[in-house]
Amino acid sequence: SAKACIDEAMGWAQAQRFQAFESDLEMRLASYWKRSGVLDSALAHYRNATLSRLERSDLAGAASGYTVQAIAYIN
Repeated sequence: SAKACIDEAMGWAQAQRFQAFESDLEMRLASYWKRSGVLDSALAHYRNATLSRLERSDLAGAASGYTVQAIAYIN
């Protein structure tokens, strides 16, 4: 399944300390949970991705993360 592939990729990214890829995968996990209707999990992953992007001074990525969090809250 898609989630299994994302989980496997996340394990690799964490082992390699590839933070930029981790935040992208967090966003994908959030989208997966959002489509599944599990908004609490979606919000947690959006938040993780946003915080990771802020740590790397990726302001455009963080802004995107805040935007999708807001949309999830609206839903």
